[in-house]
Amino acid sequence: MPPRIPEEVVLGYHFCYADLGNVHMKEPDDLGLCVRMCNAAAAHSGRRVDFAHMPVPVDRSDDAYFAPLRDLDAGHPRIFLGLVHETDGLDGSLARAAAAERALPDFGVSTECGWGRRAAWKVPQLITLHREVVGGLA
Repeated sequence: MPPRIPEEVVLGYHFCYADLGNVHMKEPDDLGLCVRMCNAAAAHSGRRVDFAHMPVPVDRSDDAYFAPLRDLDAGHPRIFLGLVHETDGLDGSLARAAAAERALPDFGVSTECGWGRRAAWKVPQLITLHREVVGGLA
């Protein structure tokens, strides 16, 4: 059976812990569950998976949180880590990125969750912060 989503469509997964009032209902212990879900999604999607997004809480810049990234199956999709937080800006985001790099040397960065509930006036600041984080990784 051909895949239901055509190959020319970019396919990605956002592994979310859900929130209520912009607070996670449960903070993840580490990225283990996200990695297992990513491996399963890539294996069972019936087509190429282009990217996966995984959340990183603002207070997690420890190696233990990111260690499960080493268990991604070979050929995994491009991983985006939601380690950009406006609450602690560039320094906090780079600390989380440094810990992530020790487990997975190549990844993209993003905010922890989407921007749909953010005020429009904050978007330019978020774009600037993303640029600064990427520049700090280079």
